[in-house]
Amino acid sequence: MIHRLEPYDYDRVEPLFQPLRFHLTSAAVLDGGSPGWVYVDDPWQPQSAFMLSPEGCYLVGRADNETFNQDL
Repeated sequence: MIHRLEPYDYDRVEPLFQPLRFHLTSAAVLDGGSPGWVYVDDPWQPQSAFMLSPEGCYLVGRADNETFNQDL
């Protein structure tokens, strides 16, 4: 199942997006400086996340999360 995170919960996925911090857009979405949406497998303990932003899409976390990947 996929859950959309509210912006005030983006801190929960910051560790997953750490390898992409060099992408200014992904960092700006997480920091609230750019519009975007973040979807996760588990809103309380996310293992996989998908970000949709005006500049692109980013998929992070467990590559073997088949349920999340299929739902996405």
